[in-house]
Amino acid sequence: AGDGPVSDPVTVTIQKAKRPLQLARVQHLLGHRVEAIGNYLTMMRAHRSAPKMGGKIDSAVQQAMDQNRLLADKVVYWMSLVQFENDDYDACQGTLRSYTREFPLGVMRDAAILRQAACLEKEEKFVEAEKILTTIGPGLYEPKRDLFARRLKELKGPAATPPASTPEPAAKPEPPASTPEPAQPEPAPSTPPEKPAEEKASPPPPPQAEATP
Repeated sequence: AGDGPVSDPVTVTIQKAKRPLQLARVQHLLGHRVEAIGNYLTMMRAHRSAPKMGGKIDSAVQQAMDQNRLLADKVVYWMSLVQFENDDYDACQGTLRSYTREFPLGVMRDAAILRQAACLEKEEKFVEAEKILTTIGPGLYEPKRDLFARRLKELKGPAATPPASTPEPAAKPEPPASTPEPAQPEPAPSTPPEKPAEEKASPPPPPQAEATP
């Protein structure tokens, strides 16, 4: 007595999530998205509210918890996939950002980055999509990253170049001030041309002597 209050023992039940996850995934693939989202959300909340257990844990319990963490990794990603298929790109990106916070080294990390870039592509934010793709390093998703990056470049089109400036035409030189032309001398009155010598009047013939009878 006197050692302080004694807390009641807490009973924790660890249930494997593999079976409900398989069910949600089948619903998703069959197109029953509403039911799939409900099951995905239930598993996401269960993972986030799971108690942090310390000390010695039974190996079977530890194995179940490790498996649940691994499955929760996929649950968050598949949840974002349903949102993407519903054209809810804002919600999809929110789920993916939540994924990268909770599972920075998760097995679906690069797939989540590709999905986020796909959301940005749908919103025609090509530059942002290209930027986020650069965070995918070498590995399984590298070929998909490169293929996606090429498609984004095609969608962006050629880089806009400013139109070539055409030089303005040189100003035409001003014509020199016109100087008055010198006055032309008036032509002298024309004199009739002289007639040729043949046409000159011949002298009258000399008088002839009268004949005498």
